[in-house]
Amino acid sequence: MTTIGQKLAAENAVLQTFIIVLGEDNLNAVEALLWTCIALLYTSLRVCLAAAHTRLELDSAAEVEPLLWGVAVVTGLFILASGWVFWSVGILLLLIMHYEGFEIILECCGLLARKRSIGKEIVLVGAAHAVTLVQWLHFLVTYTSFLGFPIQFILFYKLARVFQKLQEDTWRYRGYHHSTKLLLQKCPPLTAAELESVGDERCCMCWEALRESSCSRLPCRHVHHV
Repeated sequence: MTTIGQKLAAENAVLQTFIIVLGEDNLNAVEALLWTCIALLYTSLRVCLAAAHTRLELDSAAEVEPLLWGVAVVTGLFILASGWVFWSVGILLLLIMHYEGFEIILECCGLLARKRSIGKEIVLVGAAHAVTLVQWLHFLVTYTSFLGFPIQFILFYKLARVFQKLQEDTWRYRGYHHSTKLLLQKCPPLTAAELESVGDERCCMCWEALRESSCSRLPCRHVHHV
């Protein structure tokens, strides 16, 4: 099981703040404080997201949903409020950090979709990785001419890692889609009448109610979500 510390070790807010402080020649103390506050807030939200992910790995889905909704709502409100403030005072460059907020929201939605559809989770997580790729490209274009070789190397490394994750998401979705297609060929989805006849029976895999999505019956007669 992946620990919260291991998940946070791969996060980018501190590195992004460091790059911005180095790359901005006219950065004043107030702007530097704003960058730091944004980084701390997103890091705190990442801690909550990592905790939720760890609980899901322990099959505590019912306890995690309120936390995920809370993280997504707080992140969305912060993006809207700070975006309006930064736009009003003309500090548009501060908005570069809000890619992180969109990534957090997409990852929350992916985790919330996990028990309903693995396919949706894969797509949402892939979308979060796509936003991360755009974010690092933005950093590369904005700061590559101001910073030396070590930072440029780190940026290219980050881009390569995110691109690798996108490839993994693509392969994962193709594998899921292919497996689901083979399963449905052998075990067609239940009709509405067949689903009605199962009564209060629950999914044999996730133990959730069967009426939320399409279902299929295995040769052993157990019913499960598709």
